[in-house]
Amino acid sequence: MLILPAHAWGTAGDSTGAAAARALVLVASVLLFRAGAEGAAAWAAVRALLAGVWRASSGVEGINSVLRMQQARHRRLTQGLLDLKRLYWNCHAFRTGQRKRQSPYGRLGVPLPELSWWEILKLSPEKLRHRLPPPPPAEPLQELSPRDVAA
Repeated sequence: MLILPAHAWGTAGDSTGAAAARALVLVASVLLFRAGAEGAAAWAAVRALLAGVWRASSGVEGINSVLRMQQARHRRLTQGLLDLKRLYWNCHAFRTGQRKRQSPYGRLGVPLPELSWWEILKLSPEKLRHRLPPPPPAEPLQELSPRDVAA
């Protein structure tokens, strides 16, 4: 049987919307249970799909908290200053936590030279290109037949 936390689905509380959400979760649970193995497989597929999904609001709230702190220091937060701060933030390695000694760019697989953000900023575009690894070869384009396009 499905066991879902109430706060995850907006089903907590006494409002009409919360009651409707609880009813929807109950109906979905019953349908999946009655579907047997196929329902369990569908539920497993949905859970696997949602396992890698992050709540966008958490990331946005984190960025906003950093920006608010910067706005308190700099009355005029220009686009150029934001770009500098973004480069610093994405190049710096975390000191603690799960991401210790990893930078946001590193976690994304962005190939950067082993330099500080300030040293990277001082490089000319040509020097930076020479320090970066060559890009991976592009996959050949697949020819599409008229039948493929119509489908």
